Amino acid sequence: MKNIFKNSFFPFIIAAMMLIVLCPNSSQSQENEGERTRDTETIPLEIRTESMNMNLESDVWRIPDEVEIEYETFIATGVNLIYDMKKNRGTLDGNPKITATYGTDTKIDTGHIDFDLDSELLTFSGGCNFFRKNASGTIEFNSDKLFFQMKEGWLSSPGPTTLNYEAPGKEGAAPDGTVEEVPEADEADAPANRKIKINAFDMTTGPMIYMSKEEQLSASGPVRIEFEEGYFEAGGVRADMKNEIMDITGGITGKFRKNSFSADSAQLMYGEKELTATGSVTFEKFDTDVMVTADKLWYKFKKDETKFDLTGNVHAKMNIKKKKSAEEGVTTGEKEKSEGSAP
Repeated sequence: MKNIFKNSFFPFIIAAMMLIVLCPNSSQSQENEGERTRDTETIPLEIRTESMNMNLESDVWRIPDEVEIEYETFIATGVNLIYDMKKNRGTLDGNPKITATYGTDTKIDTGHIDFDLDSELLTFSGGCNFFRKNASGTIEFNSDKLFFQMKEGWLSSPGPTTLNYEAPGKEGAAPDGTVEEVPEADEADAPANRKIKINAFDMTTGPMIYMSKEEQLSASGPVRIEFEEGYFEAGGVRADMKNEIMDITGGITGKFRKNSFSADSAQLMYGEKELTATGSVTFEKFDTDVMVTADKLWYKFKKDETKFDLTGNVHAKMNIKKKKSAEEGVTTGEKEKSEGSAP
């Protein structure tokens, strides 16, 4: 990282001596506290700024100017840093936004950060954008408030959240997980006769939690998932992003091209392009004016492979449209019958 102490040699010495704070965390050294022993680990917290005013005898440091902080692989740039050395807690404001990175694949833009380094919990507020791109694809969260636990790798939101997901395909991933941009294919090179594209979707949801290490998402409703040729609405969703499986619960309605359905619950295997819906299933095909109810729906919508099964108490309804003769204004069947009985 760049050294931003430009104005004099003295602030650089102060930074080198005082602004690398060793934060106790877990098990490497030991401290005695009466009759019990507490394991601690020292992890460097680095703070970089152009200038600072502080009382070295105080446990609380205040830096009103632009400042950069680094803790392990988390780096953030903002203003007005307040850090309590005794509690290992602090706050950072945006100017107007804080730009932060975590590791090599995650970027965060937010208005304010509260950080607790003992629990390794970051709280982003004031409008948050959390963007991650790696070998498993691209996932982006937008919410007014997000909690991020660095050690365990989970991200959660207490309120309304939008999520954008795109599976790998347009980007190429190297074996080490880094991603390189590659040119998009021309429309002429796109696969022909694709049935339904669902390897990318947008989700609007209420409270949610995303386990980044396991690549699993759990969200409660109302949930709406939109993709290129359809949508789902449901009470809740659990998604396994690594295996490309989504369990949709709490009553579901949806649309695929000219097909609509509703059910109590459904499992979508969007990698295999399979949908299984169960419990009070209703399926309607718009272009044929057909409606079917059943206990279970299985739908395969892979390219060049479309299969469809309804099982359990199947009941189909359809409207039969009779063709009329343009000359006589009677049905074609009646005309043929009359002509056949003539002497």
